[in-house]
Amino acid sequence: MIKYSFKDIDRLHLTDILNKTAEIYPKSRAMGFFGEEDISYEQMHKKVHNIALFLKHNGIKKGDKVAIWSTNSPNWVISYFAIIKLGAIAVPILPDFTAKEAHNIYLESDAKILFISKMNYKQLSNDENLKINNVICLDDFSYRLKNGEEIDKGDSVEKFVKRDDFNDKELINEELKNEDIASIIFTSGTTGNSKGVVLTHKNVISNLIAGSFVQTFGNNDRFLSVLPLAHTYEFTLGCLIPIAFGSSIYYLKKPPTAPVLLPALAEIKPTAILTVPLIIEKIFFKRIKPALFGSPVKKALMSIPGIKHLLYRIAGKKLYKTFGGNVIFFGIGGAKLNPMVEKFLYLSKFPYSIGYGLTETSPLLAGNPVGQQVLQSTGKAVTGVDIKIINKKPKSKEGEIAVKGPNIMQSYYNRDDLTKAIFTEDDYLKTGDLGFLDKQNNLHIRGRIKNMILGAGGENIYPEEIESKLNEMEEVDESLVYGVDGKIMAKVVINEDYKHSHLLLDTKTILNNIKENANSLSNKFSKINEIIEQKEAFIRTPTNKIKRYLYID
Repeated sequence: MIKYSFKDIDRLHLTDILNKTAEIYPKSRAMGFFGEEDISYEQMHKKVHNIALFLKHNGIKKGDKVAIWSTNSPNWVISYFAIIKLGAIAVPILPDFTAKEAHNIYLESDAKILFISKMNYKQLSNDENLKINNVICLDDFSYRLKNGEEIDKGDSVEKFVKRDDFNDKELINEELKNEDIASIIFTSGTTGNSKGVVLTHKNVISNLIAGSFVQTFGNNDRFLSVLPLAHTYEFTLGCLIPIAFGSSIYYLKKPPTAPVLLPALAEIKPTAILTVPLIIEKIFFKRIKPALFGSPVKKALMSIPGIKHLLYRIAGKKLYKTFGGNVIFFGIGGAKLNPMVEKFLYLSKFPYSIGYGLTETSPLLAGNPVGQQVLQSTGKAVTGVDIKIINKKPKSKEGEIAVKGPNIMQSYYNRDDLTKAIFTEDDYLKTGDLGFLDKQNNLHIRGRIKNMILGAGGENIYPEEIESKLNEMEEVDESLVYGVDGKIMAKVVINEDYKHSHLLLDTKTILNNIKENANSLSNKFSKINEIIEQKEAFIRTPTNKIKRYLYID
């Protein structure tokens, strides 16, 4: 079994991680698309070398930037490792960015080459105003543009990919250091301002090792990847950790809808899955909650504590089987989990773990190991990270969460002003999140500072808490709460099934019922003043947080 110590963070480069696994587990399955041929660690190591040699042949050297714009695939990971093997810098672009956004990131990062999927290349080539001259098709490494001219397939990367002989000495011009930049990751946040987060090899390796202390993995583990690799959450915890410990990663060729996901879960029987709250919340509110509370008799049974726990355990076992029946780690991060959903997971003994982090922190800051969960907490700081609360309120002890550790980004790319503003005088990074530490040093998140509503009497009102109450109602699919001139406003997407089963109720009546129900559960400071129907689903970030700036006047 491969083991790493926190002492290793000062000496390791990310290429060392793959080299070690390929040496110890050469024939083991590294990754592949579900239902297609696997790639062993030996094969992956060879492909990484050959693509790196191709990049070097085409002028890429240490410090150059190379962008990747594609959905998840083995070739995405191979390209990333090939880029950093040269000491170059990878610039992952989120697959659901528009062609214009991807083009702007390519230009802003000064990238020399773009690895791109066929699907994304069509988006790019359909707009005559967007020109990227140096392009490698990621699907099979067989198509390339150089200086705007199409290169014959036989003269492109193909001849490098098929080489069997290789020597690392032919690649290295300059010594690679773990303080070198590994990635510049452009965020897609809820505020609409995309910033380039500069992460070094040491940043990411320290977080990889810290994350592995939260949950141990090995050569027999199987990861199913459903979140975008261009986001640090999936990349560090769902890609680098399995590679570091010789586990297998399975990718899907299509979006993880039920018809695609369920057969994959049944066959792969994954031991680890990383998700965002929205995925498990939808399963709970659409399937589990109606089954548990869907009739007066069921509601009566659920009011009996012993019976409630028993029914939760039965439902939890069914959920466990749905995910393949072998999961030891079901990671949830990227946003706050609904309290009712977490209570179900907790009481049903489902193997979930909640974590907290930011792109700027590589990403993990705190985590709850499976079996040690604390309800509505993200757990204690991971190894190497120090968390403190600044600008505390005397009574509540709440304040802004500030963090320090080897996983903290170096800067925002070419934005010294933003970099300076996000750090305190003693070099703690200000997260922009409000929270508190309990007596056992478990971190509790209240909400984003920018989202907080200041009540008429100076009260702090957290929209996320009101949204949780709204989302628990059978009438509501999703909601957004915000403040206007001291008043609390809410936009809700009404559940279509509820509409069809209550045809005698008009929209105005439904909205009024939602408002009254929510206000009956809230304190006098947190009551909704006005509620509005949102007729289309909210547009979300890659971690499924609503892009609030699109909906708040």
